[in-house]
Amino acid sequence: MDRLRVYVSQKQLKYDICVGRWTDAGTFPSLAEANSTLLPNENRILEHE
Repeated sequence: MDRLRVYVSQKQLKYDICVGRWTDAGTFPSLAEANSTLLPNENRILEHE
């Protein structure tokens, strides 16, 4: 959390709201899941249905 405060104080932290399915890709299995979702879709984020 201290790193986030540094980014906020330097106005370097940005965010967006993700509606629908989410994976953080923080593990190898979740990275594989994210890749299998994006690669067939030409690496575009899927639109919310």
